[in-house]
Amino acid sequence: MKNDQKNFKVAIVCSAALFFIAACGGAGATPNDSAAPTSRKTAMPAQLTPSSTHSFHEALVSFNMSRWHMASWSNGGYFLNSWHPGQLFFENGALLIKLQADPDFVTGKSAVSGEYRTHQNFHYGLYQARIKASNTPGTINGFFVYTGPAEGTQHDEIDIEIKGDNPTQIQVNYWSGDVEHPTLIDLGFDASDAEHNYAFRWSEGAIEWFVDGRLVHQEDGSDGSLPVTPGKIILNHWGTVGAAPWSSEYEASAKPSVMAASHVSFTSASALAARAYPDSQVLK
Repeated sequence: MKNDQKNFKVAIVCSAALFFIAACGGAGATPNDSAAPTSRKTAMPAQLTPSSTHSFHEALVSFNMSRWHMASWSNGGYFLNSWHPGQLFFENGALLIKLQADPDFVTGKSAVSGEYRTHQNFHYGLYQARIKASNTPGTINGFFVYTGPAEGTQHDEIDIEIKGDNPTQIQVNYWSGDVEHPTLIDLGFDASDAEHNYAFRWSEGAIEWFVDGRLVHQEDGSDGSLPVTPGKIILNHWGTVGAAPWSSEYEASAKPSVMAASHVSFTSASALAARAYPDSQVLK
């Protein structure tokens, strides 16, 4: 245990020299049975980021600094942990995001985890990730696109979240102007047992969510206007505090809670127009 803590401190100090604080994001909503916490983004100021229309399909086998940034700051509200690059690992063909106790409060909080986000913003198109979720109680496995005041915009967001409390469900959600619209969906399997493909297709008139190529939910704006602002693609794993009954509280432990992601892709709306989904585009 002493060696583990020593190595953790060294990783924190060494990695901090390589990364700078930038604008932050995260996933969540208001604490009720289906919604996630609202005051979850305490961001550093940032300039408005141009959006990209370029499609990509990336195997997460190493850090691609031309596309991705490793977060190094703290969110407020319902997040027990800070973000630090030292909690992101590339092992066995996947990005591993490790949430664990920070017993000496090296990062300023009692727990620390990782967030992986794109430099550029993305707009209409198909977003996919292959993820194996953690089943640690009180944790959230997140894949989403986000923008907000830290980016100089209104809060627009589209989420896929898997709670460690019940990894047989996902929560899909969208935010428009800081108003959210969450829905819980039964998966029919345990998302912590194996890797699965999670996706959402965002267009001007609809958002559709898919699991392993199967349409599981869609929104057309009739329950509230859809997001319109390009955002960053984000993967993160975080521990909750004070978010009941939406989630139990994460009990920080030296044993890491691990979310794994092996692939991420974005297919632009123009590229989608020439292809069929899900028949030919589900990530393998």
